[in-house]
Amino acid sequence: MRIDNLKRRLLDSPTIKALVPTLLAAAIGVFSGTLVTEITTAQGLDWRTVHRTFSLYALAILTVAQVIFTRLVYETDRDVLKFAESEYCVAYLRSRCLPEMAARYQELIRSGQGGEFKKAMDEMRDVLK
Repeated sequence: MRIDNLKRRLLDSPTIKALVPTLLAAAIGVFSGTLVTEITTAQGLDWRTVHRTFSLYALAILTVAQVIFTRLVYETDRDVLKFAESEYCVAYLRSRCLPEMAARYQELIRSGQGGEFKKAMDEMRDVLK
């Protein structure tokens, strides 16, 4: 649960949503330049040594981090935008609230005392209009 909480806090911050891609892009630029320096010899670029450089692996890790962060931001924004549509909100409320209400009032309904449940359903119907 701590990871979800951390993820939510990170992705809810506009500063972090702007800062992380900027820092990752800057770091990728730095390591791209460093990679060129590491594989440069007096004769030119020696691509046969690229797999032995630290910069190559740093670039790979930073690129994966960029993709993961961008994907998380996209998924979060997409989930938030769903609630802009009233049909989605109604369906969400039905899927989340009705099963919980039915479970709560199950014994009352079985014993024939469903008046409180009927009031709750009427209230839910008003909310969903």
